[in-house]
Amino acid sequence: MQYFAPCGYAYHSVGDTAFMWFTYHLSQLVVVMFLFYSGYGVSESFKKKGMPYVKAMPRHRLLTTLLNFDVAVLSFIILGFALGLSFTLKQCLLAFTGWVSVGNSNWYIFVILLCYLMTFISLRLDIKNPSLRVALVTALCA
Repeated sequence: MQYFAPCGYAYHSVGDTAFMWFTYHLSQLVVVMFLFYSGYGVSESFKKKGMPYVKAMPRHRLLTTLLNFDVAVLSFIILGFALGLSFTLKQCLLAFTGWVSVGNSNWYIFVILLCYLMTFISLRLDIKNPSLRVALVTALCA
């Protein structure tokens, strides 16, 4: 017996269900590893470059990431209008921040921007104790 899941996949057997379960959890693992390596890269850059790196974070990390995301969101909005979808002005404006979606995947960009912002705030406090600094970043990002 065949049926369609909300995501549009057609399941034919138990093997399909097992495969989808596996790929779902594998996808989560990939996201976790990407966030880990991104955070590791930020911490290594901070160790090598110090406060000049932190002072440049809003421009180099936050703004660059947000602008790239906003180009993609604008593409989704244009495509949505071309396909006859309608979005409110509020929905469009919030989509550019990653707070809501206009058909794109927005949760990841919102999380990474928030982590960059919390890291920037905690590193600007210039705490000398590295363990306390890590604890603060962790608490702010949790």
